Amino acid sequence: MSRPARPIARMLALVVLTWLVVVGAVLTPPAEARVTAGDDRHPGPGIGLPTTAPSPAPTAAATVESSPAASSSPSAAAAPSTPATPAPTVDHSTSPAPTPRPRVDLSCEGEVETVAIDPATGWQDVVVDPVRRLPEAWAPDDLVEVEGVGYDGSPAPRVRELVVDDLAAMHEAASRAGARFVVVSAFRSQDHQARVWDRAVASEGGVDAARAGTAPPGHSEHQLGTTIDVVDPGLPELDAGLAETPAGHWLAVHAVEFGFVVSYPDGATARTCYKPEPWHLRYVGRERAAAMAAFPLSPREFLLDRATRAPASTDEPS
Repeated sequence: MSRPARPIARMLALVVLTWLVVVGAVLTPPAEARVTAGDDRHPGPGIGLPTTAPSPAPTAAATVESSPAASSSPSAAAAPSTPATPAPTVDHSTSPAPTPRPRVDLSCEGEVETVAIDPATGWQDVVVDPVRRLPEAWAPDDLVEVEGVGYDGSPAPRVRELVVDDLAAMHEAASRAGARFVVVSAFRSQDHQARVWDRAVASEGGVDAARAGTAPPGHSEHQLGTTIDVVDPGLPELDAGLAETPAGHWLAVHAVEFGFVVSYPDGATARTCYKPEPWHLRYVGRERAAAMAAFPLSPREFLLDRATRAPASTDEPS
């Protein structure tokens, strides 16, 4: 009786084992569902969480827009786009052509005219030369004597009052530098210049020869009261050799610093109308003298060039 029980027990054990396998297969969840909701080490969703795909990360623009700090800043919001303003176009066909500058007339001969500038107020600008003369018998009314710049015992030279301070300063500076000069001529009246002219005509043998080195009456810069003739004590005559003396060397470099210019420089006879005269210094003021020194022009050219410009212009020749 005990023999038949063994097959039956085996069959029952097999049935139970099969049932357990089937039940286990039904009750066991998938692998990803076995991760608990608190296990954040696994990229998949935990139990009880929706299994839908995660929303995409917000874009940079969305992040800025949603940020409280960004929304309070006017510069953080995107600026509205505005169309670019096109550059203005210039119609060159209607632009006025530049006005040509008049040609400077450097002629030393021709019809004589009286200067239009009042020499009393336009002493820096007036041009006096063989074809331009001062008003008849004109003389400045502010002439003063300058002591200490002439020869001892000789009448003190007279210049306009506006020249005195710079002339005295120049004489003192030259003396300190061992290049003392002496003023031998300054203001000359028209009558005085007439006597100088007559002597030149007689000594030079005629008007044409005299004109090369002497101005006729009414045409001399000395009549302005702002011009002086100087010599070196070692060469007391008015001579081109002044340029080789201590006084001549010093004046060639430093006279402009005190407002004086050489009216008739070397190598410019055709443009100045006179032979070189290193002793002939005209006062034009320190600022004007510096402007003249900056350009390769004789003083006569500089002033004539400037006169061709508009009266309101303060530009210097270019």
